[in-house]
Amino acid sequence: MSCLLRRSVGKSKKRNLEYQSAQRKGRERGHNTCQICGSTDHVEEHHLIDHQYGGGADVDNIVALCRECHKDYPFDKRKIISRS
Repeated sequence: MSCLLRRSVGKSKKRNLEYQSAQRKGRERGHNTCQICGSTDHVEEHHLIDHQYGGGADVDNIVALCRECHKDYPFDKRKIISRS
């Protein structure tokens, strides 16, 4: 194991249960469907307001996006459709 890899292994961040629950609920609220393109493949959670800018780990700040739309961020937030 390289020295660099060894250093990074011990520094992984574990997300608390509240955070994990908010992410799961965000995906479920979006029916595990990308809220931009409608894909159901590789759906991830996206924070509308990032933690570094004061966004909380709550369901109102999380939207379901497929991997492709998520990696294309930043995007025009008006493209996110409401599936509530």
